[in-house]
Amino acid sequence: MPTEIVKVQRPIATNDPDDPWLIYDKARKHQIQVPARLIPRWARIKMGDDHKAFFRAEWSNMAGWGLLERAPWQEW
Repeated sequence: MPTEIVKVQRPIATNDPDDPWLIYDKARKHQIQVPARLIPRWARIKMGDDHKAFFRAEWSNMAGWGLLERAPWQEW
């Protein structure tokens, strides 16, 4: 399955540590919300304090986006 670049966005301000994060591809063909607890720990570490980051990912109709590695910043 080919990989794509996706944007991962965490909530900017929230009191709920499990507020959903948004993950989507450039065309927004597959846009999903994922509870914070389901974002892989390594991805949260790679994001650091950034509210948005880009990752290489694979789409699965069964599981949604599978994050693979952090990607360079994109202008979209």
